[in-house]
Amino acid sequence: MIVFTATVKAKAGSEKKVEDILKGMIPPVQNEKGTVKYILHRSKAEPSVFMFYEAYTDQAALDFHNATAYFKQLGKDLGGLLDGEPKQVFYETVAAITR
Repeated sequence: MIVFTATVKAKAGSEKKVEDILKGMIPPVQNEKGTVKYILHRSKAEPSVFMFYEAYTDQAALDFHNATAYFKQLGKDLGGLLDGEPKQVFYETVAAITR
């Protein structure tokens, strides 16, 4: 399993547009076979900060996601709307509750 977070910060005044663009990723990613979790969050403390929690079955599933036309379009659509570069942090599972 590959798990990571992807965080972006919208420029002032671009928050709603960034949110709409990011929310637009949910429907096409829903159909990806190897995507286990793809959850968009917004910071309560700093509403311009958005974070995706993502989990994929394996590297091939992540590679597939990154190669899709809609993922490539995401970068273009966010161009000029972000305050800084997106940040990714990869994680390994240490302990869990699953239901």
